[in-house]
Order: sequence, then C-alpha cells, then structure tokens
Amino acid sequence: MGVQVNWDAFVVSRGGSMQGDEVADFGAPERELAAARDAAALVPLAHLGVVAVTGQDAAAFLQNQLTSDVGQVAPGTAQLSGYCTPKGRLVATFLVLLHTGGYRLVTLKALAVPLAARLRKYVLRSKVAIEDASGQVALLGVCGPRAHAAVSRLFPSAPRPPLEAAHYADASLVALPGECFLLMADPERAATLWDRLSPHARPAGTAAWTWRQIRAGLASVFPATQEAFLPQMLAMETYGAVSFQKGCYPGQEIVARTHYLGEVKRRLVRAFASRAIQPGDNLLADGDEVAGTVAMAAPSPDGGWEMLAVVRRDALEATGLRMADGAPVRLAPGLLPEGL
Repeated sequence: MGVQVNWDAFVVSRGGSMQGDEVADFGAPERELAAARDAAALVPLAHLGVVAVTGQDAAAFLQNQLTSDVGQVAPGTAQLSGYCTPKGRLVATFLVLLHTGGYRLVTLKALAVPLAARLRKYVLRSKVAIEDASGQVALLGVCGPRAHAAVSRLFPSAPRPPLEAAHYADASLVALPGECFLLMADPERAATLWDRLSPHARPAGTAAWTWRQIRAGLASVFPATQEAFLPQMLAMETYGAVSFQKGCYPGQEIVARTHYLGEVKRRLVRAFASRAIQPGDNLLADGDEVAGTVAMAAPSPDGGWEMLAVVRRDALEATGLRMADGAPVRLAPGLLPEGL
C-alpha cells in the first residue's frame, strides 16, 4: 500500500457508503447496529477531526482555556473536556490526549477548524502552535461488549478502564465509557489495522458509534447546539470533563456559580422516539411550550430512535413530551443514561 492513503476512499473501497463526513453504513445498517449492541462493531470515525496543540506552553495554555484539569492528563490517560464562551455556553466538546510535542483534541470534524481559530485568538505571547490536524490522522472506533477482545488481538496491552490510554509506535488507543475504543493512527497504518480488525468486529456506519455514545451518556456539541448548553446540562462533570477546583477559563465563573448554587434547571436524559430526529430539535411539553433540546440521536438496534436530550426538570413531570410534529417521546427508565 502506498504511503499516501485517502482515508475516505479506503473506507469506500471496503464497502462503506459515505454521506458527507459520516459513513452511512456498510450495506446492512440493522445488522451493524445489532453488532454494536451484542458483539463488536468497527466504525470509521470519519465524522471526527483533530486539533493539534503543540509547543512548550501547550499545557499551561490549555489549562487556561478548557473546562477540565489538563494537568491530570498523563501518557496513560485521556480526558473528556469542553470549551465555553465567556457566558459558560459550550461551543465544542472533545477528547484530550497527549501526543508528541503536545496534545490532540478529538472533536467533531465540523468544529475542528472553528475551534482551532477560537483558541488561536488567545495564544498572545504563549509559545503554542494550533492547527487542524484532521487530514494527518485516521480515527477508528471499536464498540460493543466484545470490543476489548477485538482490540486485544492487535494490542495485548489494550487499556480497559474508561479514559485509560495506550500509545504504541504507530498508533494510540483510548478506552472510552460504554465499551468503546478509539484508535488513532496515520491513514496508511489505520488501513492496515482496519483489515486486521474487520474479521473480529463487524464494519459499521457512524450510527453504531453514536448509539453506543448515547447509551454511555456521552453527549457531544454539534453545530446546531453550539452555545445551547452549560457543561452541567450535559453531565460533563460525571466523567471529569469539568474541574471546579482549577483556575480560570472562559465561562468558569458562571459554570462554577451554577455548580455551587445548584441552579442547573435542565438535565440530561435518554429518551426514545419513533422517527428520525436531529441535534437541535425541540421537545415540547404541555401547552406546546419548548421543554428541551435534542443533544444527539441515532437509530436504535431495537427499532425507532434513541436520543440524549437536555430537558427542563419541571417538564419531566409533564403528561408527555413530544416532537414538534406531535410524535411522542418516551423517557428511558431511570431517565439518566447508563452509567450516570
């Protein structure tokens, strides 16, 4: 295989159908979702991008910008985090991990360029370089109850606890909540890893990965939901993605005050709908008032669609939530996603 590998073209060559930045499926969407639920699914994470932050001041710079305590990121760990406006509203969520010369932030590809641009505004005299590195790497996801067994065939020392990371000569592997693993490598190496993993995990479209993230309660910010949520509305503190002890960062005063005064009036819930839904869609309650916002959604292997939504606490007692067209929305038992 040549050194220059077009990752999207490689995915198509292996049977994937691209739809924008996402992989629609590999020809059997229902079986792919079932694999994510019952076995292991191998997903090209073409919808994700990478922002590289390098330089001798990278750690201090990110510590002053992100919601999490970047000082806790070590070679064997990764961290969930976010970036807020001065009003405490999230403009991006991402995974933070160490990489040669600095850090990599794995975020939605559609947000990578604007996130890099926002961060550059605050570099000032810091010795930091920030770039969209999405084209330099390929990202793979392996998810499902047999995901660890699948990645262990290639990496015997594969991490197991959530947010544990392992770095190899030509790849990085991160264990995420919800029996998911994120694998990062250059496109040529990723193509080789794909062919070695595919006999042990069913190739699947983006929906399989998104569904596992929903089940784990890992809500992401999308273009349609930028500046819609405080970090606590997405329960980000549950996974250490928000620090209430470290120093200032954009929006820190509002985020901290909301935490200490207990003023979060909206909460993250998992719910079901009978039809397709999208991030940013409104949920209505009694009287047609807007009671919540869909954070992310995916088709369910059990039929219909599942979502993570941010809903007003008082609306959880309403007679019934519904979509704008009247389609009913059913809350999951226990309301909160699994693991929260």
